[in-house]
Amino acid sequence: MFEVFEDSKTEDQFTKITKGAGRKVIKEFGHITFVEDMFYDNFGEDIAFIVMNAFFWIFYHMGNKWLPLRSYAIEILSLFPQAILKQYPVAEDFIEAFSRFTKETLSNGGICSMKVRLTPAQVKQGTYEIKATDAFGYLLQPSEYVMAVTLAKG
Repeated sequence: MFEVFEDSKTEDQFTKITKGAGRKVIKEFGHITFVEDMFYDNFGEDIAFIVMNAFFWIFYHMGNKWLPLRSYAIEILSLFPQAILKQYPVAEDFIEAFSRFTKETLSNGGICSMKVRLTPAQVKQGTYEIKATDAFGYLLQPSEYVMAVTLAKG
């Protein structure tokens, strides 16, 4: 669904934001693998790419402002309830898993920033706000094909 930019500017942004944490994986396997592995390592293979593409689509359009993580999780769940509820039969369990994943993986991976230091309750309920990093802005954009097909149906 997205074009991923694997240029030196993108690599520099991720190295800066993550303090070099992803540099080895990016150098060896590239940005696509770096990002895909974040989701694949945290969600079952049945939903990893569903969650990734849905989140990135929404985040690409809304990530420039501070919004509650819970809003993203609920939107993803409402878009793909059957697939996600097979793995997480209780919706709140998915919201909590996505919240922990965002706090521990996406923020450390340079994809998003969090507004404040989080309490356990905020993480459990996903009530904290996130925003896209500059690196995320350099990383990807929806492919022209997907935009044409999506907008043509709208």
